[in-house]
Amino acid sequence: EPFFLLSALIFLDIFTGVGRSLVLKREITSLRARIGFADKMLIFIIVLTMALLLKALEYESEEYMRLIILIITLIEGYSVLGNM
Repeated sequence: EPFFLLSALIFLDIFTGVGRSLVLKREITSLRARIGFADKMLIFIIVLTMALLLKALEYESEEYMRLIILIITLIEGYSVLGNM
């Protein structure tokens, strides 16, 4: 459930970012889109890396992963609010 919420916020952030660019009449270029997409994929890579690291260190606690996802979710939520 937390991972789904994070995924939903990431997509919402993308759509609100595009909407903000349209409202402000900023050009939406493929370079900006690629950078934004790469930024969002980096979030998934960080979560996956942290999960693998915790597993390697034998800290397979669900609480650690929930905390990591919660922190990143808060960051994404702040980004969505900033786009509005």
